[in-house]
Amino acid sequence: MKIAAALALALAAAACGGTESSGSAKAETGADHAYELARFLNSEERADQLWDSLLEAMPTLMAESPETAELMREHPDLTKIMADVWPKITAQLKGDLPVLWEEIAAVYRRKLTPDEASRLRAYYSSPANVKLTRAIVRRLDLARVVDGKSQQVDREAAKAMIDQAYPLALATLSPSEREQVLTFKASPLAMKYAALRSDLATARASWVKKIEPLMMAKMEREIELAVAKRNLN
Repeated sequence: MKIAAALALALAAAACGGTESSGSAKAETGADHAYELARFLNSEERADQLWDSLLEAMPTLMAESPETAELMREHPDLTKIMADVWPKITAQLKGDLPVLWEEIAAVYRRKLTPDEASRLRAYYSSPANVKLTRAIVRRLDLARVVDGKSQQVDREAAKAMIDQAYPLALATLSPSEREQVLTFKASPLAMKYAALRSDLATARASWVKKIEPLMMAKMEREIELAVAKRNLN
């Protein structure tokens, strides 16, 4: 299953705010604004906010996937097993996030100046954007945008879902917060950042390609162990 692909989509759905994760020494120095921005916009905190949504979508994704449909028939309680092993799977995904940060930071280094990266991070960490992004994430339904048979993300469906969520999320902001968000969206810097969408999608796809085999192997091992344990009880 393309769990990593669904996570990458969710992380990309909106720029995230909130508290920072510990990150690496490289980011803590404050010298690499591109890496700081990449880490912040794809943070561990945002990943934590997405796990529940992804786990909720899991029964649908597993039932539609040729890889797991048969396993679900053999083990009707597989979704419960998934809930049990989920912390170990997410721990591995979170451990691989620095690889994603570096993939995205490489794009920023090519396309943005250090000052632009710093200004983008200042906006995306603002209370208005934090509030907006959390409201958007609450409206994401990952099961709707991952094709069950191919297990590929439907980019058009994803865009439509995010476009639908955006005005609803924007309406949750105060007038001053909305003005701040809309002013930024109309700025040259925001337009320059929007033009990076294709390059960022390629970077996320590269990350998924790297970690998907390891993550799938981890998930299969954990499910096998959990099934064996249940059979012994």
